[in-house]
Amino acid sequence: AWQDLHRIDLDCDSDAIRFTVVQNGSPACFCHRPGHYTCWCSGTHRGGLGHLERTLTSRLACAPVGSYTKRLFEDPDLLRNKILEEGQELVEATEP
Repeated sequence: AWQDLHRIDLDCDSDAIRFTVVQNGSPACFCHRPGHYTCWCSGTHRGGLGHLERTLTSRLACAPVGSYTKRLFEDPDLLRNKILEEGQELVEATEP
């Protein structure tokens, strides 16, 4: 499988890149999930950012007062540090 590159775009503050390609070959699939044409799902996929948003909204609504989850939503510094911690673990991971 291979891709023909048609366009490269930067977002408004140049911290994300989008490549527009045509996928070729058999199968012409480049997603890490077998059988998926693209990692940029078309709305029928139940995961991704929409799923994350629904999960966070649900957790906020159900978080008991004083719980760690509730504190994460209420304390921007605590949330920032937690996100940084998780991001660090992600970049240091050696296995999927």
